[in-house]
Amino acid sequence: MLFINTREIQVNQGRYLYKVNQTHQLGMMKLYPDGKIYLLEEEERYLVDESVTQIVGKVAATLKQTPISLIRPRGYKA
Repeated sequence: MLFINTREIQVNQGRYLYKVNQTHQLGMMKLYPDGKIYLLEEEERYLVDESVTQIVGKVAATLKQTPISLIRPRGYKA
């Protein structure tokens, strides 16, 4: 589960939720010294076209679910 801060729509550096052609996507973005925003994927970087890309917000936190099989009741003895 991801928590998105929808107030953070100015890209600096981090993981962002963005929308292109009504499709939501997640990706690492960074503002470079040239003043342009780039989407970073593995060893590649792609210039973000701000006329078709809407930044929805920045990922603020991630909540990972623990598999139920790993949860032991208090006093459990194997």
